[in-house]
Amino acid sequence: MNTQETISELLDNIRKVYIDRQKEQGIRSSGKSAESLRIETTESSGTLYGAKYFFQQKKGRKPGKFPPLSDILDWIREKRITPRDSKTTERQLAYLFARKIAQSGTDVHQGKREGLDVENQVEDLVKEFRGKLDEGFKAEIKASL
Repeated sequence: MNTQETISELLDNIRKVYIDRQKEQGIRSSGKSAESLRIETTESSGTLYGAKYFFQQKKGRKPGKFPPLSDILDWIREKRITPRDSKTTERQLAYLFARKIAQSGTDVHQGKREGLDVENQVEDLVKEFRGKLDEGFKAEIKASL
């Protein structure tokens, strides 16, 4: 396996860790953030790209500005959350959620709920990656001698 393939394998495994942890922690609703994960590699480097939601999933959202109402509406629909009374519309409910986030931040930011945590698993994958790189370099050196 060459270096680019090894990098690609590492990033694909990290992508899978993010998706699995989202499912385990009940963070996944529409699957848009998981679907946004894409990998780009070159001969000597690689990058894993993802949607902006990942930062909020990991660290939460601090109080301040209102989050996008359309994102809250999508989340409400995916989670099948319905207003308690028939007078309240989905849009009004989304506004209430957004106002709460703007005033207090999310539960993850407040420390009431754990954010998306993949650090330990990624560290293990990186250690494995380094071992594979070492083996590959040793094999290349032996072959060139």
